[in-house]
Amino acid sequence: MLKVSRVENKFFFNQQDLYSLRELLNNIMIIDPNSIDFEPYKISSLYYDTEYDGDLAEKLDGVRYREKYRVRIYNDN
Repeated sequence: MLKVSRVENKFFFNQQDLYSLRELLNNIMIIDPNSIDFEPYKISSLYYDTEYDGDLAEKLDGVRYREKYRVRIYNDN
């Protein structure tokens, strides 16, 4: 089974720093194909759990590596 590890960090930026960071990243990253004209787009996700909410229980218990089943739709397509 493939184990996926993800770290999520959140940062606050002022407008000038955000603009500078965006310019820097535009030079090294590929544009997301779901984006149209660099505009935000809608993401809808549907998560599946076991019959007795076993996945929810693992999350609440702080289990670091757990299975997650998700269907994701972009731009209602």
